Order: sequence, then structure tokens, then C-alpha cells
Amino acid sequence: MSKLLNKPIIVFTEKDFTPRKVHYQNKLLVIDQILDRWQDVGKWWEGESVKEFWRVQIQGDANA
Repeated sequence: MSKLLNKPIIVFTEKDFTPRKVHYQNKLLVIDQILDRWQDVGKWWEGESVKEFWRVQIQGDANA
């Protein structure tokens, strides 16, 4: 089951900025697998910066 989070979350990364854990709904969740990664330029004509998106699988709780 996938869940799109359309709000800021706290992400803990490795030195190379690969995400390893996220803090979501007062829980620290471990990322089990990185499924996809992409960038979007957004509304560059309005000065928006490039955004980076990650699709990940969280370890354990499928309803997290």
C-alpha cells in the first residue's frame, strides 16, 4: 500500500544524503528500501527551486 505525504517530514540521512529514517506521526520509522527517486523543477519561472522526491518502503508497520 502506498501513501503520498504532502507535508514536510523530518528525514534522517546518511553522509551522502540517502534517507535512512523518517519521523512521522510521532514515530521514528526505518527506511527498508528505496524504490524510486526523481527531481522536479517546479514553477521555475516563479523562482521555485528543484525539489527531490523519494519513494521508499518503511520497515515493519505497513500502516505507518
